[in-house]
Amino acid sequence: MDAAFDVEEVGPSPKRSVRYKYAGRSSTPFAFIVNSGERKDYHLFYIRRPRHGDVEKARERFPTEAVNENPRGEITIQIRDRKDAETAWALVKQIQLK
Repeated sequence: MDAAFDVEEVGPSPKRSVRYKYAGRSSTPFAFIVNSGERKDYHLFYIRRPRHGDVEKARERFPTEAVNENPRGEITIQIRDRKDAETAWALVKQIQLK
């Protein structure tokens, strides 16, 4: 794990949220929602407070259909396997919201 973040698991099974907070802070700029039990072949990674250009950076790394903006303005990325998770974390390291 990354020492820059505190990680907190929230919610009952089968749907669980893993929230990433900057170490020692209360804001939650990133989250991972586990869709186990649902009939989806992916989980969602959230960029909670994206900045201008972040969705384009995500679309450079993931197929267009895997990246969406929800009504709250958050970017969601479909995570299907370990490679996707590693790619999402590399994106986080690139766009860290200070």
